[in-house]
Amino acid sequence: MIIDKIEFLNLYKGLNVNLKKAFEFMQETDFSKFDSERYEIQGSDIYCVVQNYLVKSVETTALEAHRIYTDIQYIYSGRELIGYAPLEGLKEKVPYNPQRDIAKYEGKADFTELKAGMFAVYFPHEAHQPCIGMQQGDRVKKILIKVKC
Repeated sequence: MIIDKIEFLNLYKGLNVNLKKAFEFMQETDFSKFDSERYEIQGSDIYCVVQNYLVKSVETTALEAHRIYTDIQYIYSGRELIGYAPLEGLKEKVPYNPQRDIAKYEGKADFTELKAGMFAVYFPHEAHQPCIGMQQGDRVKKILIKVKC
């Protein structure tokens, strides 16, 4: 897991070529003009989904993990809590769906507040629980970038 501010993206470009391309896309793109859609950056290897939503309660969300893609979750506007837990020790709640590249888990998570201008990277061995509100009614615009491992 990586949590940082967008101005420090250059520190992470050496991790791998696909992450580098995703980080460059984040730095070069004006997301104010993007609506809730999927945008391909490098075919199905790297793509982003722009999400606009009202935050949810922790009780209505679940830990999730992926096997094929690493998630970059960039908060463009608003703020939210995101839970984190290593997969080891979690109980699978919803089995892995290969078409959606997702499984859901239950267990204890640690939470971090992400504000506008911050991003988090979750690798396949890490579960995350996004979209949790600090206050009911808060609205978030998030750029979710999926990077094939």
